[in-house]
Amino acid sequence: MGVGGPDFVSSRARRRWRHFRGFLGDATEAAKTLGHGAVLLRVATAPRPASLRPTDRPTDRLLFLPQPAGTRDAGDAMITSAAGIISLLDEEEPELKEFALHKLNAVVNDFWAEISESVDKIEILYEDVGFRSRAFAALVASKVFYHLGAFEESLNYALGAGNLFNVNDNSEYVETIIDQIPKMIKILSGEMAIELHLQFLIRNNNTDLMILKNTKDAVRNSVCHTATVIANSFMHCGTTTATTQKLSSISFLSLCRDNLEWLARATNWAKFTATASLGVIHKGHEKEALQLMATYLPKDTSPGSAYQEGGGLYALGLIHANHGGDIIDYLLNQLKNASNDIVRHGGSLGLGLAAMGTARQDVYDLLKTNLYQDDAVTGLVMLGSKNAQAIEDMVGYAQETQHEKILRGLAVGIALVMYGRMEEADALIESLCRDKDPILRRSGMYTVAMAYCGSGNNKAIRRLLHVAVSDVNDDVRRAAVESLGFILFRCRCSAVVLNLVAAFFAN
Repeated sequence: MGVGGPDFVSSRARRRWRHFRGFLGDATEAAKTLGHGAVLLRVATAPRPASLRPTDRPTDRLLFLPQPAGTRDAGDAMITSAAGIISLLDEEEPELKEFALHKLNAVVNDFWAEISESVDKIEILYEDVGFRSRAFAALVASKVFYHLGAFEESLNYALGAGNLFNVNDNSEYVETIIDQIPKMIKILSGEMAIELHLQFLIRNNNTDLMILKNTKDAVRNSVCHTATVIANSFMHCGTTTATTQKLSSISFLSLCRDNLEWLARATNWAKFTATASLGVIHKGHEKEALQLMATYLPKDTSPGSAYQEGGGLYALGLIHANHGGDIIDYLLNQLKNASNDIVRHGGSLGLGLAAMGTARQDVYDLLKTNLYQDDAVTGLVMLGSKNAQAIEDMVGYAQETQHEKILRGLAVGIALVMYGRMEEADALIESLCRDKDPILRRSGMYTVAMAYCGSGNNKAIRRLLHVAVSDVNDDVRRAAVESLGFILFRCRCSAVVLNLVAAFFAN
């Protein structure tokens, strides 16, 4: 296509024409500099207004359009700078900006350093919701940041480019950006934070194992035995002491050999607790969790102690608490296949911890099935979901069951479903607080604590203070005072504490 001369363009376009002629000598060279096979077109943008004299021409403008692939000529090889293309980003016409982006995309691998000085203009185009080629602006910005080594920004703009970012392209740029995606997923999923926290605890583990030795020598009864086991797990929480700690003054293996008789005292539920405490010690050690706990998990070939196997499933849940991933399906299958009440108990606890906050319907249904068998309770899976069906099921069963332990478990489970829901939980709270069953009234107090946790809400505080001095049941009053701690845990409320101390009574 030929190139029109300056005699038929507007005065504004004439200035551009003279600029390009002065830069390269003629209009043809200007078109080549602006892009591969670009052509200059005259476009009439408006009819002649009535106010114009007959000798005036209609308002025209220049458009620079790329020719189809395969029509590039030998002049393309002469491009030595992207300055001419970049200057089009300052034009007012959106078509010129769009053309500039197309041309910049074609030469960005050669002139990225020059383009990077004007990348802010490209970012502004991407942020302009009225600009129809925002995706192309994002693609060009992504490539510029890639060459600058800013891979995170490059990935963000690549996502903004949508379908223009071709994931099937074999270029180094595409492969590098795609390689960043798993890293972003690892960070956003919390896996990176868990790994870093685990390594921090391992490196900074300064616990003294002599504390355990001296404590176990000082106590002999079973209650203190269990308390010592739990205290030891808290002391070594997340440190994976059994596999990583280097001891100077005392050998860990030697200590275990000396304490075999002491550890063997754990029987029945004490054994369940001792096994579960391993999950606290190995918290966050997710990659090797199944290998670490293999000795204590249910086996098809040689079934072991039900208390040990139940504790092992509970330990898996503690290791993966709030970050279940694939272990949820493993625990789900173990709970389905469990034939012993104790194993189901441990499996339910572990599954609730691993699936915390996921609101998975299949997990909820299985736990509800176990609930109706009177040997387990639904708990953490629906954390904060405000699931109406779950609340209806749990409240209904709580009003029917004659098993106090199940009722107490349901009281906590109902509260957890309303975690962080604030005023949305008020109707349920009102209903629970009016119930004649003191355990359900206590559930009302816990629901206040969970719904307004950390909020310092005055209305919730007034309700709890009123119940703390007016309810006829000691457990309900105690729960009201406990719940105050959840609501005010972000505040240093010395006045509230002093008032509670002044009103101290045995309950």
